[in-house]
Amino acid sequence: MDNNLTVSQAYVIDFICMEGKEKDIFQKDLEKEFDLKRSSVSLMLNNMEKSGLIQRVPVAEDARLKKIILTEKAIMLNKSISNAINSIENKLSENITLEEINVFYKVLDKIRNNLE
Repeated sequence: MDNNLTVSQAYVIDFICMEGKEKDIFQKDLEKEFDLKRSSVSLMLNNMEKSGLIQRVPVAEDARLKKIILTEKAIMLNKSISNAINSIENKLSENITLEEINVFYKVLDKIRNNLE
């Protein structure tokens, strides 16, 4: 992949590529999906824009809102990103049953709820 690409940026590109097929993606969607603060997402998007990975385009209904679209450069990188993510997720879940993964997610949800 691209040496200048961070892991977070790779996950954002993959998310926009997948979810962007169904709907427009905005900064608030990334904040929610990755459970990050507005300032953190804003900084990441600024860096991604400078690197030529995304563009922020105003929407007609509300000029304050800017949808995030991937550039050709990001779209071309996404195949490698997707393969890398799949490889990592397969390695992480090796020798773990589906039942164990479901229990893990339940416990994780309880932990998150305790933090709120």
